[in-house]
Amino acid sequence: MNILRSRFVRTGRMSGLILILIAFSGAAAWLGTSSSRHASAAKSITNSEAAKLDAIKRVGIEGLIVPADAATRLGLRSATAALPSQLRALPPFSGTLAVDNNSLSRVCSRFPGEVISLGTAPDALPTRTLRVGDKVAKGQTLAVVSSTLLGEKKSELLDALSKLRRDQDILASLKDPAISFASTPRSIRDAERDVESDRVAVGRAELALRSWQISGLEIEAIRTEAAELAKPGSKPSDPAAWPRSVVSSPRDGVIIELNTNATIVDTMTPMVLVADLSHLAVWAHVYEEDLPLFEMLPRPLRWTVNIPSRPESAYPGTLDSIGAVIHPDQHTALISGTVANPNGSLRAGMYITVTIEMPSPRGEVEMPAEALIEDGRESLVFVRSSSDPSSITRHRVKVVRRNHDAVYLLANASGIRAGDEVITSGSLLLNEAMNELPVPRP
Repeated sequence: MNILRSRFVRTGRMSGLILILIAFSGAAAWLGTSSSRHASAAKSITNSEAAKLDAIKRVGIEGLIVPADAATRLGLRSATAALPSQLRALPPFSGTLAVDNNSLSRVCSRFPGEVISLGTAPDALPTRTLRVGDKVAKGQTLAVVSSTLLGEKKSELLDALSKLRRDQDILASLKDPAISFASTPRSIRDAERDVESDRVAVGRAELALRSWQISGLEIEAIRTEAAELAKPGSKPSDPAAWPRSVVSSPRDGVIIELNTNATIVDTMTPMVLVADLSHLAVWAHVYEEDLPLFEMLPRPLRWTVNIPSRPESAYPGTLDSIGAVIHPDQHTALISGTVANPNGSLRAGMYITVTIEMPSPRGEVEMPAEALIEDGRESLVFVRSSSDPSSITRHRVKVVRRNHDAVYLLANASGIRAGDEVITSGSLLLNEAMNELPVPRP
């Protein structure tokens, strides 16, 4: 019984070994077949690539001759190098908005006096006097001032006109032939001298009024008044209107300050501040080391103003000037310009950031990023000749900047100019061919 059991065990072990050997033999056969298949496939790929490169010839150190059929098999595609089409955006600068001083009018009274009335807001219903924030038009009445000084100056012109008329009548009577026998030459000369003095006084009084920007219509009204007073029984016109001076707006704009609480005004303190808010001034600060870059750019330079509280909005503007003083603590300079505000949504005093897009420096060439070959040591670009499409030259280039779909090269350092046709597809195969082909002997 034990003998039979031992034989059975030995028989099972032998069967297991036989099965294992059979399995190993099958695996080895399969692996051999698979390896031969991969080897033949690799051999076919290598032969295919070699067939494509067989017709390529090397010319000189960096030149290749690629026939048209070989270029088609390699799938060569090209694009044209050009001058940079995209502007460079500098990091944003912080700043603030302000009223443009060139568009701000500080309106003063031309004469010291008393404010007797204010202008009215034409768009307000019911009608009311002007307030801060109201829009005004050029020439619109802002206030009316009663000035004793203006009344005196008008009276001086009126008196000079009246005296001139009287002395002219006296001179005419002395020269009248009917009574000229009673006139002496001296009396006539004295009368002529008085008329001449009166004319000088009239001119002096009129010139003083014109220097105070009294209109020609108002001066003509004084002449008319003098002529009416010369008539017998005539009376002067409204005496209250005589010293009145109208303060008008010098521009279209918005009232941003109104100083009419005091009834007595002088010629030095602004009564009203009128500003054109269709554009605002932009004040931003740039660091001292960035100034040479700004100084070399032409003026005006376009910029974009962004409001942090309105991240979706952008407002176009221009940089006009760079301040001449460096802040001693911040080491920054003040740059100033303007930003358009056509709908009035911007407010003076807002915190803003400014982004400046600068043109590319001269001597740069832009081309697609696919045309560039880089191996960590050098950057290469293949250029197709415009006169002979089969002639392709390899250039070692220097990249100065790049973005996701374009690179920018120094034209002088790379030998590539705007208008050159650069290879964008198949350049890796061309580079391998150039490295494998021997350099022709001279």
